[in-house]
Amino acid sequence: MIERGRRPAAMSRLLLLGTFSVNDRKALITEVVVGSPAMPRMTASRFLTSALLGLIYWVLASSTIMWSRYEGGVAFVWFASAALLARLLTLRPQHWQLPLLWCGVGSAVATSLFGLGPAAALPMLLPNLAEPVIAALLIRRVAAPSAAFTTNKRLGVFLAAAVIAPCLSGLVGAAVAAVFGSGSYSVNLAHWTTGHALGLITFTPVAHFVARGGFARSLRRASTGRVLELVGITLLVGVVTTGSFLQNTTPTLFLPILPMTLAAFRGGRLAAAASVLMLTLVAGGLTLEGFGPIAAIDASPGAQVEFLQFYLAATVMTILPAATELGRRRELFRALRESEARYRLLMESSTDIILNLSVSGDVCFASPSIAQISGFNADGVLGRNVLELVDPRDWQAVKRTHHQALANADRTFIVEYRAAVHDGSARWFETHARAVVDCEQVVGVVCAIRDVTHRKAVEEELAHAAATDPLTGLVNRRTFDAALRAATSSESEVFGCVALFDLDHFKQINDRYGHAAGDEVLKSFALQARQCVREGDTVARTGGEEFAIILPGASRLQAQAVCERLREAMSSAVLVVEGKLIRVTVSGGVAVYERSSSPETLLVEADRALYTAKANGRDRLAFAA
Repeated sequence: MIERGRRPAAMSRLLLLGTFSVNDRKALITEVVVGSPAMPRMTASRFLTSALLGLIYWVLASSTIMWSRYEGGVAFVWFASAALLARLLTLRPQHWQLPLLWCGVGSAVATSLFGLGPAAALPMLLPNLAEPVIAALLIRRVAAPSAAFTTNKRLGVFLAAAVIAPCLSGLVGAAVAAVFGSGSYSVNLAHWTTGHALGLITFTPVAHFVARGGFARSLRRASTGRVLELVGITLLVGVVTTGSFLQNTTPTLFLPILPMTLAAFRGGRLAAAASVLMLTLVAGGLTLEGFGPIAAIDASPGAQVEFLQFYLAATVMTILPAATELGRRRELFRALRESEARYRLLMESSTDIILNLSVSGDVCFASPSIAQISGFNADGVLGRNVLELVDPRDWQAVKRTHHQALANADRTFIVEYRAAVHDGSARWFETHARAVVDCEQVVGVVCAIRDVTHRKAVEEELAHAAATDPLTGLVNRRTFDAALRAATSSESEVFGCVALFDLDHFKQINDRYGHAAGDEVLKSFALQARQCVREGDTVARTGGEEFAIILPGASRLQAQAVCERLREAMSSAVLVVEGKLIRVTVSGGVAVYERSSSPETLLVEADRALYTAKANGRDRLAFAA
């Protein structure tokens, strides 16, 4: 038995049935139809559907052989492959066995009874079945089979497959016809390629629409009035086609295209498929009876039939893309209406502001929530440039985000900025901006705007708490270290000084007066330091009773003046805590830094100077060597 992974190999062997013995043929067909114990058996419905397809294939093959095989070689017209290709496009490849089997039977019977005879039946089986298989595989490589005709790009893929497959199958088919029939190999190859390609192009789209159930589904969904309209348009196509083909004196082949275009516009693919069938029946029947402009062409019957098929294919390729594009646009409009309804519901219930901006930044739409949040009327901001509402300090950030959104249509960008509200006060806002794309072209930006003033205030409070000492309000050690690294970095062009201060005998103050008194002493030093330093200097509490000051741009003498002023202020200050008078002195060490000085080395030098000051009696200042 054939295992699941080997079923495609069984089908390729099935196409070469002529090379097997009778018993091998029976065994192979049994394996394909019944399957192995590891595979689920085919359902009766699929079996009957495939049998019906085989019957349709036989009818199409037999009829085209009988009325278009003029020179003893291949038929000038071939519709049967279109029916099989349409069915293959609705199935997965692992389910192709039964359709190929039954259509193979139909091909062999038609060739035996009406074509090149029983001897050519099996050899002709290979190109007849290989052609739709090749086309289906080519189409599947580019698009999902169910969507093979849903866009004009995919129609182009189908056209390429409909030409390539007959060219390949014709290499074998023409050889079989030359051996078992009449005509040269080149003539048979030309007739095969032309007839089969035009047949695929003309009838595969319509057959695929019917095979997928689109025809029946569209009829079920359509109202009675809609069905009557489609019937009327189809009859109009039949009447115009009849009028064009009942005479053979005037070239009126273009006339049926007019009502067929109307059918495509009014009824989509359903009406387009019905009008194609009507055109084929009327034009084909009258041409075979000797009526119409095509029958009046001074050429052989075979050439007339080929021209008829070319006319049908050209008409289909004129109408079908229009119907496909219209259908796609209907789907887009329906999706757009649904999206707009959802968008309006969200917009009206959202507390965020929704703005639509043009490419230049002008406001094209503002949601009603703008009045609740900012106090501005929605109509009052229309036409204004969004920068008019933004604080000038944040213009560059807003402009940069707008340009980023325009340049990257698939991404969302976020910006925070200040903006004035109706009462003149400034508030913080956060905007999520994304480009609006229409027909693959960016036409603007949609923004969702939220008031984040409270959040920014909390963030600022948290940032301040993380950067400062809670007791004294001075910056903490982490902030001081960052400031010192920045002051001594290679990018800094400024020299300066660093001073370290330590409260003298602070432990004795805590032990004698208590920790509450010690805290008051620390706060007193912080107050005196703020009053004594220059604007731009950084004062930090780096430890228990240890403080540090960065004096950027200060020379040795300037730093000495500032630090002495602070030392003298502390030594002369009298602190009253719970009725007790407390006097405190401080010692300091100063180090000079230049560009690219090491912060670690600088602090070590200042610390040594501080210990020198303490060792020399405290309440004094010392400089690093």
